[in-house]
Amino acid sequence: MSEEERFNLKNNLTQSIVSFIKTKSSQSLSYIKDGSEFDEREVFNSFAESSSSAIIFNPLYAFCKESTENEDLYKVIVYVDKNSFNELTIAFFKSTILRLKNKLNSHLSYYKFNPTYTFESEIKELKDGLTTLSSYYGLMVSLSIEQSFLEDFFKLEYETNDFSNKINSLENNLKNADILIQNSDFLNAFDLLNSIKLKYPNSADLKRIRSRYNESISLAKIKALKDFKNKSTSFDNLSIGFGFNTALINNYKGSSGLEDFNSNSFLDRIYPYFEVRYLNNDRDHIYGFGPYYRYHFSNTLFVLSSNEYYSPFSKPFSEAGINAQYFYLKNQLLESKSAFTLSVGKLLESFVTERGNNLNFWTFSIGSKTYLQNSNLKSYRTSLYLNFNLVSAGSEFSYSNFTIGISRDFKVGRKIKAEDKKFLEENFKILK
Repeated sequence: MSEEERFNLKNNLTQSIVSFIKTKSSQSLSYIKDGSEFDEREVFNSFAESSSSAIIFNPLYAFCKESTENEDLYKVIVYVDKNSFNELTIAFFKSTILRLKNKLNSHLSYYKFNPTYTFESEIKELKDGLTTLSSYYGLMVSLSIEQSFLEDFFKLEYETNDFSNKINSLENNLKNADILIQNSDFLNAFDLLNSIKLKYPNSADLKRIRSRYNESISLAKIKALKDFKNKSTSFDNLSIGFGFNTALINNYKGSSGLEDFNSNSFLDRIYPYFEVRYLNNDRDHIYGFGPYYRYHFSNTLFVLSSNEYYSPFSKPFSEAGINAQYFYLKNQLLESKSAFTLSVGKLLESFVTERGNNLNFWTFSIGSKTYLQNSNLKSYRTSLYLNFNLVSAGSEFSYSNFTIGISRDFKVGRKIKAEDKKFLEENFKILK
């Protein structure tokens, strides 16, 4: 073989040796009672397989050739010298103890200045190293290693367990929770206190820390809620407005539906009104609804045309009902800008026809509303709106007109967004 072939062969053979240990057992139990047909047989089988891998240190090898009539058979025997193996194993045991001791001392030093660190992966690494040393312990005793190293092994095992217990002790966990609360790290504090509660539900010290946590997080939640509200663009509205209605035009077309008894137009007359509305908006200020009241000065007619006009209502009248809005446009500050509006109401006064019949008028209104201001800093905004209205007490007494008005919308009950509310619920949890 060439030098390269010999090197590759040695490298491949000595990288690792995998051994398989298989155990297989079976048990058969039977019971037969003489003189009867009773026959019971029970069979139990079990099978176990385990595997392990190991590295050969500084192996030696021998190359053999075995010739037969048909072919030549080549064999490579890989082996280690017993004395060399013993020396290397002892050296590995000693060096592993020293390496783990240095790591433990390093973790202890770090722990002094970082008492909240959990050392989860570090403790696992130490315990894995101790498991490896335990598997070598019997061999070390048979090789008569110095007693001091065996004592170092036991001491290292004790100190590692002591360190692990210290990290996970009630006292240390409560101290860590206290530090987390001071640093306003409420999520980690909640998780830690919750885990402590499962282990030590009746601890008086835990109850003290838990009370402090709940007080701290309640104050922090109030502050966060206030900050969200200051930045919020969502709020309820109390609106006070006034404007003008155009002339009420009769929609009745006669029994045939083709006649026209109306010679007036909407702009022949206008009359003023006053209204109050309350809108309960959603958290994202997209839609809202609420009650409204409107008073019409129908006998205060402003003449815009010389055409003769007869108002269907000889006295002022009022209406009340439910109004709703849906914002379909936002400005550059992501504040709601323009909305569709809809209202349904009823006239509050009693009405009688010339023939003495009582009438109940219902009102329907659809329109558009636009805020004239973009600033979210003020406690109010001004809006301009235009509506088409229908006032009806039946086909013969059905009227329509338009409304244009302006209102001052006062911000009431400022709200936070749905995503902000979810953030508060997830990050400021009360520990029960």
